[in-house]
Amino acid sequence: MSVQLSEDQVRAGFSQLYGENRVVHDIELTNVLEAAEARRRIAGGKSFEKVAQEMSLDRQTAAVGGELPPFTAQSNVPKAIKDAAFSMKIGDISDPLAVGGATHLVKLVNIIPPKIVKYEDVKDSVRELLNEQGIQFAIKNYRNQLAEVALQTMKIQDPVLNAQWKDRLEQQSAKIRDRDSALKELNRERQNATTNPTPTNGAGPAAQPLPERPPATMPGAVAPGGPAASTNPDY
Repeated sequence: MSVQLSEDQVRAGFSQLYGENRVVHDIELTNVLEAAEARRRIAGGKSFEKVAQEMSLDRQTAAVGGELPPFTAQSNVPKAIKDAAFSMKIGDISDPLAVGGATHLVKLVNIIPPKIVKYEDVKDSVRELLNEQGIQFAIKNYRNQLAEVALQTMKIQDPVLNAQWKDRLEQQSAKIRDRDSALKELNRERQNATTNPTPTNGAGPAAQPLPERPPATMPGAVAPGGPAASTNPDY
């Protein structure tokens, strides 16, 4: 089994492996109002990393101060974040960046110089690495598809176990619906508080706690790969 790679893909892989890398810390937020609050805390003396721990919706990167894996100009990173990273000086903090349905603040913390390697000297090894990663990615996708089919078509003959299985699936679906509903309600309350503030002796409305959501990993590797799907209804 092999993956067909063009010369441009191999060169892009070479750039990712041996080109200049940027290291940023990232705070993922719901909207520009939260971005303004994050910048206010930073201006008040808190470090960017501490604010990331307190506010970032991406709880996986928040745990390490918002640090993302190093990436190059060819990496599979959202364009807004990549453009900001390659236009800033070390220590700079970006303006609010719209990425999908979220808003990001990024701080450039390091620039890793490119490695002095000739493309012709390593292109075969780069092609081999990309090919191996492509195969692994294809295998993961195939496993995900099999897991999804198994989940949808699995039949449990024992009536008691079958009832328990359906109940657990429904409980998991209810958790997802409740979480989404709570997040929408919180966003509506924030919007209402912004557009229709209630005077409280000169003070604005009390800050609402930030919702948590499952971690989202931003890829920084040569080839993308998703986590294997789980058939456990508790996740």
